[in-house]
Amino acid sequence: EFGGDYYLKGPEFNETIPAGKYYIMVFNEQNKGKYVLAVGDIEAFPADEALKAIILLPILKASIFNVPLIESFLQFLGIILAMGTFISLNFTKNRNLIRVNWAGIILTTIMWGFHYIQNPSNILANIQNIILLVTIILTWKFNKEIIQGKMPTWTSRTLIIFWLIFLFIRVTI
Repeated sequence: EFGGDYYLKGPEFNETIPAGKYYIMVFNEQNKGKYVLAVGDIEAFPADEALKAIILLPILKASIFNVPLIESFLQFLGIILAMGTFISLNFTKNRNLIRVNWAGIILTTIMWGFHYIQNPSNILANIQNIILLVTIILTWKFNKEIIQGKMPTWTSRTLIIFWLIFLFIRVTI
């Protein structure tokens, strides 16, 4: 599994070869199916690569695994709206931003639902469902406290942690 998409594991080649230009051909007898070429032994994703993946993975999923690009785009738009207004609400108590915040959460949830129903047995996706549910509950609590004129410090800190976890897991699924 890579990025939440499944593919068959094929033969491995693990030898050191001299530098040069090589042509690698991957096929099967019927010449049908999708292939992934993984280079290297270690799956490590440093922070800068994880941030690049936010842009790159939806494009790769669209071109290789036929995941609709608009689905990924709308979900990330929802995340940006929700997280952006949440961060703004931490500095200003503008109640109009609460509607934008909920619009982002609803958009994120709908797009995540479309993605989730394609593979409901994915364990990481089920964990993400729990994280999204907790995020929605915390957002409701946060917005309620903002409306009451309180500064929800604990809720705010917890909510940003859950949003970041949701975002980074979403990049990988």
